[in-house]
Amino acid sequence: MMAGLDWAAAVWRFVHVAGMLSLFGTLFARCWLAPLGATPEQRRALRRLGRASLLLALLGGVGWLVQGAYSDIEATSARAVLATAAGLMMQTRFGHRLALCLLALLASGLLAECRRWRPASWLSALAIGLHAGVQHASEIGAWAWLAQCLHLLAAGAWLGGLAPLALLLRGPAMVAIARRFSTLAMLAVATLAITAPLLAGALLGGLSALFRSAYGAVALGKMALFAVLLLLAARNRFLLMPRLPDAPMALRRAIRLETLIGLLVVLLASLLASLPPPVFLRG
Repeated sequence: MMAGLDWAAAVWRFVHVAGMLSLFGTLFARCWLAPLGATPEQRRALRRLGRASLLLALLGGVGWLVQGAYSDIEATSARAVLATAAGLMMQTRFGHRLALCLLALLASGLLAECRRWRPASWLSALAIGLHAGVQHASEIGAWAWLAQCLHLLAAGAWLGGLAPLALLLRGPAMVAIARRFSTLAMLAVATLAITAPLLAGALLGGLSALFRSAYGAVALGKMALFAVLLLLAARNRFLLMPRLPDAPMALRRAIRLETLIGLLVVLLASLLASLPPPVFLRG
């Protein structure tokens, strides 16, 4: 069913998006969670995580662009591939927006190195918005692009914030940090719950496409994993958080599992973005 899928491009896209969401979530945590009482060591750990996330986002974006160039030409020499990649960047909407996205990520990283956390977080959000411009939703209309932006930002704040949260669940401020993250995560989940059906409906074009296309099969898998994430988040919120600060290890283990499943959701989302939506195949 997915024989025509460019798996290499999908994997590079996954690395790019995962790194970008992690960077946004880390900067978000640095702005909104760390001020509640993070220790100097925790703040340094957040900086290391942010640097690693930025590196993944940049490598994934460049790899995605080069893979696109490699897929477009028959020649396999490095010079030909790089020349085609440069052409894609300069002459296509995809290349323009991806280049701007990578520039925004670089600028965000530079500001973070200067400890300008809020401007850095805004630029990382801008990078996510630019990435939304190369998604299928941007071809439907401005409303779908906006919905995709909100969807990705919510995913970054929630899923991208899980690893930073695990780093901050130590010390006397852990209860306050966990409570604030829980409130922010509920807002993010509400945003995802609104935007996901809107985007799915627009791209599927009908309920029957869920069961008659490769796109629908992957979408069903993503929905199932998202439901698992919601159950884990509810368990964390109502069963494990009340046990803080006496049993932080249980919550940290649950967050690691939630992060792993979140990465699988992002992987499936990358596969969806690499498949033609059923609504584009009609007519």
